[in-house]
Amino acid sequence: MRRPAEFDATVRGGRRRGSGCLVAYGAKSPTGGPVVGLIVGKSVGSAVVRNKVKRRLRALAAGAELPSGAALVLRALPKAGQAKFAVLAKDFAKAVNATALWGQEDPA
Repeated sequence: MRRPAEFDATVRGGRRRGSGCLVAYGAKSPTGGPVVGLIVGKSVGSAVVRNKVKRRLRALAAGAELPSGAALVLRALPKAGQAKFAVLAKDFAKAVNATALWGQEDPA
């Protein structure tokens, strides 16, 4: 996911789940395949810390089995900069598990 419109569609049109160091937004992907976008702001830390967090999240996303047709945006919270990889992995797994039902209609 690279275009601002794709991020906006997922963040504004999807559901939100928070877990520890991350906030996950999920929706249906218009491209059909699973796509992941990252938001790591300056509040996370210096450029070195932000890049480290992005590398870790990309590695987790590459190894994850995301549902087909899912669009996932991960926003790193400030404490993600000091979090160990295992903590990020746990929070990422929670976010991915929460997306299992995203894109389906809510039973209301």
